[in-house]
Amino acid sequence: METEPTIGDVLKEVRAQETRTEARIGDVMKEVRAQESRAEERIGVVMKEVRAQETRTEARIGDATKEVRAQESRTEARIGDVLKEVQAQETRTDARFDDMLEAVNKGFSGVQVDIEGLKTDVSGIKQEITGIKAVMVTKDYLDEKLGRTDGKINALMNVLERKSVITADDKSAILA
Repeated sequence: METEPTIGDVLKEVRAQETRTEARIGDVMKEVRAQESRAEERIGVVMKEVRAQETRTEARIGDATKEVRAQESRTEARIGDVLKEVQAQETRTDARFDDMLEAVNKGFSGVQVDIEGLKTDVSGIKQEITGIKAVMVTKDYLDEKLGRTDGKINALMNVLERKSVITADDKSAILA
C-alpha cells in the first residue's frame, strides 16, 4: 500500500525543485552574460577595424586629392582618370563597410537566436513549476484527511471500551 507524502516531504520536494530551478536560471543568466560579453568583444574588434580602415581610406583620399591637384595643372583628361580612381576606391570602401556591417548583424542574429533559446528554456522551467504546483497536496487537504482519521479512531476506541475489550486507561494511553 502506497502512503501519501507528508507535507514535509512535499515541501522538501518543492524546495529542492526551487533550488534546481534557481540554479538553472543562474546558469542561463551566466550564459546570457557570456554571450553579451562575446558580442561586445566582436563589436569592439569590428569597430577597431572600421576605424583603421577609415584612417587608411582618409589617407588614400588625401593622397588622391594631392594627385588630382598635381594632374590638374597638366591635363583635364588626367584629372578625370584620378577622379574615377577615387570613386572606385570609395565604392570598394563602401562595399567593405557593408561587408563588415553584415558580419556584425550576423553576429547579433546568432546572439538573438541564443537568447530566444534561453527564453524557451526559462518558459519550460516555469511550466514545470506550474505542473508541480498543480499536483501538490495542500495543508488544508491533509488536515481534513487527518481530522477524519482521528474521528474514526476515537469512535473505534469508544466501541472497544463499551464492549470491555479495552479499559479506560488503555483508551487514554492509545489516544495520548
